[in-house]
Amino acid sequence: MSRFHAAPGDGVNVSADEIAALHAAGHDAHAITEQVHALLLRRYRAYRAQGLAGIAAYARPGSMVSPADDLAAVNRVARASKVLSTTFYDGLDHYPQQRPPMFGENFYWSQFRAHGEDTIALEHVFQATFDGTVVVVQRHYYVSTGYNMEQAIVGFLPADDGTLVIYTSHTSTDQVLGFGAGAKRTLGRRVMAAELERLFETTRAGLER
Repeated sequence: MSRFHAAPGDGVNVSADEIAALHAAGHDAHAITEQVHALLLRRYRAYRAQGLAGIAAYARPGSMVSPADDLAAVNRVARASKVLSTTFYDGLDHYPQQRPPMFGENFYWSQFRAHGEDTIALEHVFQATFDGTVVVVQRHYYVSTGYNMEQAIVGFLPADDGTLVIYTSHTSTDQVLGFGAGAKRTLGRRVMAAELERLFETTRAGLER
């Protein structure tokens, strides 16, 4: 952590305020680590209290990139499909104000290596039943580098001879154009897929009881 460098750009996803706080830590490794912990905690608390409105934008040279806007755009695409309940799509946009009965959620943080870089992600997983359909959402609302956000939706629809499973996943990145962007999206999907395997098994077990 002693060589951590934060500046507007595609190397790391931080807001202007977060850059200032990290610079204030100087070259003290312990102080930098404490600032990173504080950054993650602030983002978690802001998201949990305000949902998309609480997600701070990432600073880029001369501009800002908003993962909240990306999530809102992904939600519009999902809503347009009309595959799931309108109440579900409303919940995607207006969490935490709109939560249905029997709403279950968990928050995680994960650290992994991606393209040789240490990457930290803040993750929100939630599940509820809408018009008889069990829906699980997994959302990366903060990612330190590599991509901007990711959201996966899994629906378990009752069918005559069992359960029909639908799955969609969207990743956004502005950090690399061309082939690199595709590689980073693929990486995001692989991370989500590994975590979603556990969700599939857990949800299937619950449906079979």
